[in-house]
Amino acid sequence: MKKKHFYLVMLVGILALNFMGCVSTVDTHSAPVNTSLDGDWDRGDIIVTISGNKGVFSKINTNYNRNPGRKVGDQRFRNITKVDDLKWSAQESFTGDNWRNSIIIMSADDRTIRVSNQGYPDDIYTRVK
Repeated sequence: MKKKHFYLVMLVGILALNFMGCVSTVDTHSAPVNTSLDGDWDRGDIIVTISGNKGVFSKINTNYNRNPGRKVGDQRFRNITKVDDLKWSAQESFTGDNWRNSIIIMSADDRTIRVSNQGYPDDIYTRVK
């Protein structure tokens, strides 16, 4: 009889803690986050397709004036190297054949990346689904 009483008290205690929010539950149905840069990234005036360690222009709008003469298929990023889960180093094309070192940081939800270059404003790209 004492054993049944013990289990009943334990069950009531667990239910009470769960009801009060003291026991956390894990959501096992969430979609996994993609921590790969591979795919299409839209900055508004350009779309860059990243695959492996490089990224190329896949769309250039007529209002794009940062790098005159660039065309679809030209490299935008090269030497992309993963630093940690959400951070990469790369070289980004600047003007002509000039390249600048960049840091790419992905948001935790994998929807945006921020490209930072010392002395230049950051660029924000949105993943194209």
